[in-house]
Amino acid sequence: MAKNTSDHAPIKIQISTSIPKSNVFRFENYWLKQPGFLDQVSTAWTDIPHITDQAKLIFAKFKRLRCSLKKWSQSISKLSRTIENCNKVILFLDKLEELRLLNVPELRFRLIVKDHVAHLLHCRELYWKQRFKQNSVLLGGENTKFFHAMATEYYRKNAISSLLDQNGNQVFDHEGKATILWNIYKNRMGVSDLPSMVFNLPDLFEDNGDLSFLCDQISTKEINCVVKNMPGDKAPGPDGFNGCFFKSCWPTIAQNFYRMCADFWGGSIDLSAINYTINIWSHLSYTHNVLEYVLQLAINL
Repeated sequence: MAKNTSDHAPIKIQISTSIPKSNVFRFENYWLKQPGFLDQVSTAWTDIPHITDQAKLIFAKFKRLRCSLKKWSQSISKLSRTIENCNKVILFLDKLEELRLLNVPELRFRLIVKDHVAHLLHCRELYWKQRFKQNSVLLGGENTKFFHAMATEYYRKNAISSLLDQNGNQVFDHEGKATILWNIYKNRMGVSDLPSMVFNLPDLFEDNGDLSFLCDQISTKEINCVVKNMPGDKAPGPDGFNGCFFKSCWPTIAQNFYRMCADFWGGSIDLSAINYTINIWSHLSYTHNVLEYVLQLAINL
């Protein structure tokens, strides 16, 4: 194997896993490290037909941006293949050095390839770290294969392999599970079960005096503060874009969000374009009982 990061000969241990690829768009953090990314975002974001409603305009911009980034990402070299090719070049130069001294251009070329491999390894680490959030690992000791394995394990936990129907029979096929979920939540619609109140709500809140400032128009400073404090390594929203994207591309997309917040405060906006996604989740690690799963409205942006 090539000595790409030090003068020690590495030992290769290969572990293969497979994660089914979803058709849902997911913003990849390592794209930020690729040349031309910001230009791609700027072109896709600004080239959009005129739409008066700001929520619909932002929805259209994100839809166009997703298509543009999907197409652009296909032009990026595959990380694993590029790393493998670079390692072959380094290995060739290492073998050549055992036969004779390398000249200055060859030595410089090997350093350039090693630096490029280090950059690619960092991108691959971001790729897998994004799929498994190990927040306890802050500095050092970060192992890409560990994130790879844990992402596979989390996928298995997030997938609902089977559900129990009304007769207690276990259903494994996708259509059968979809029918069970559809029926159980359809029957819940329009049914109200008011709980009895055993405490007095006003006693739980202190009187903070004049709160009229809460009705003031949202300032750009407040919006910028929200974006600044967004965690960049958390799961993306239904539109596929996470906090890392918003922070990096905020100078390009900020003005549309300022106008959308202003229209929202003025009551002249239709939020249906960005408020349509429903997620399903459970507080248990895994269950066959459909009643343990909860529907949650997920808002884009």
